[in-house]
Amino acid sequence: MLLLRFLNAVRKHWWPLMSCAVFTLLGMWVLYANKNNDWALRVTFSAAIFCLFWACFLAWRDKEKEFEELKSKLLKAEKSTSRQPIQNIYLPAPRVPAKPEPPKHNVQCLGVEADGGFVTICFQNMPIPGQPLGDFNNARLCVEFKDGLTGVDCATVFPARWIDDGHGNNSVSITPRRAFLACFYEHDVCKWRALPALEGPSDLSQRERIDGLWLPSTWLQVKVTLVGENNITLAPICGFLTLREDGQASWEPRGPKV
Repeated sequence: MLLLRFLNAVRKHWWPLMSCAVFTLLGMWVLYANKNNDWALRVTFSAAIFCLFWACFLAWRDKEKEFEELKSKLLKAEKSTSRQPIQNIYLPAPRVPAKPEPPKHNVQCLGVEADGGFVTICFQNMPIPGQPLGDFNNARLCVEFKDGLTGVDCATVFPARWIDDGHGNNSVSITPRRAFLACFYEHDVCKWRALPALEGPSDLSQRERIDGLWLPSTWLQVKVTLVGENNITLAPICGFLTLREDGQASWEPRGPKV
């Protein structure tokens, strides 16, 4: 199709050139000078080739004018319009609402108390202002006793006994909870135990655990570790526990506290 359009455009210019007055006069002169036929044919053929070349140039010039006119119209249309060019718009990613943090516990050690032949340690889940308080469930105590001078192990209790174990509640809440560290028995040869004696049929299964957990009446290094659900472990409470033969005891804290 393009070749036919090109030939048609050349024909429109070549044919008028071939039929113009100049070419007619040239043909008459050739006929008059017919003495040398070869020379006359060469002149005629050369004139026809030149007209064909000129017709190609005129066809190209027409298309070039059309292109320039179209380009000028497009430039005028762009200048006259007030429409801004389309630009890419980058929108921020949608915000995903943050999940509320689960309640956190705030278990703290309130201290160690030695009174009436019992040495107890107290814990409480302290409220957090403006935040929900989580539970510290399945609370267990691991208590390690060592000689205060030599560092030799004396006894390890795990789990230690909570004072209110009979209630079946083994979590630390906003109500303070106490656990036994040592108990004094005046009529026994060894005065101090790491666990209190249990009484009643329900405690018979634990009697084997208690037997033999005697503590010497001396100066002891103590390390208490609170363990909760999923074996969450709080920082240990360390101190020195002095046990005397007369049932008196004293506690001197050392190291980090909960």
